[in-house]
Amino acid sequence: MLHQEEIRAVIGPLGSGSVWRYWNLLLGPDQVVGWPYTIGESWQLAFSMQLPFVPPPKEAAAYGPAELQDAASGRDLRVHLLTDITRIALQITAGWNRIVVYRKDGREERYTIWRRELTQEYSAALGAAYPGLYVQEGAPTTLWAKVLKW
Repeated sequence: MLHQEEIRAVIGPLGSGSVWRYWNLLLGPDQVVGWPYTIGESWQLAFSMQLPFVPPPKEAAAYGPAELQDAASGRDLRVHLLTDITRIALQITAGWNRIVVYRKDGREERYTIWRRELTQEYSAALGAAYPGLYVQEGAPTTLWAKVLKW
């Protein structure tokens, strides 16, 4: 598990699997950690996206060092060591954009980007954190394609 001072960036909220389950990706120097929201945090986030008076849940990066370890207990973290990853791709599609972590053992972890307007921000964060592993797939090349896809 990452320590607070090792977190380079936090990407999220992201989807993965269930419609009612949200995730953050914590980008560290030697690992990427999939941080699941609890069920209560997922509901709070869903309501905060629709109702401006509902505050979003606390971000993982906002926890203090001791709080982060406490908050991590009981969560089913997805820890991806960089030594086990072949590439991290941000896929741009006509539907939902997504981040895919490709592992050397052939497994893939997919995270859906819920807020399409954050795609470029997430791309920049992944590229800065992991220049040797990060790739962008399906990036638009024409002006019209860029307007429609981003």
